[in-house]
Amino acid sequence: MSPGYPYSRDNAISNFFAKTSTSRKACDEKAISIVGGRVEPVAVQGNCSYSIYAGRNLEFVFQFRLASLPLNLETLQLARKIHGSVTPVILTYEQLEDVHVYAMPRIQGVTYLDFILADKYPQNSKENFALRKTLVADIAR
Repeated sequence: MSPGYPYSRDNAISNFFAKTSTSRKACDEKAISIVGGRVEPVAVQGNCSYSIYAGRNLEFVFQFRLASLPLNLETLQLARKIHGSVTPVILTYEQLEDVHVYAMPRIQGVTYLDFILADKYPQNSKENFALRKTLVADIAR
């Protein structure tokens, strides 16, 4: 059994905050101070970030990343140039202690992770291939 299985969002969040002097409360309050409303952690957390939905209708995504691992803003700008409006505009805010603060509008729809987790067909079945082909075509459009 690999470390971290079964996955626990709460453990992932705790592990992130063990690497920083910033608190979860401070991150949540920062997001609320910017967009108002409430916050809800994203279902699957990264190893070096804390991600939440925020706002009155949870219409924003905030990511708090370790200072040593900032997002590459040039790459994000290039993605927006190539893919246009399907790539959200990423806003940066003043660093919160030792984490970078990023926000973007939440893109509606089914996440790729939700798509995979909902899959009831074997990985290489004809049905799964057809679903993945449709998903990739939709993303490409």
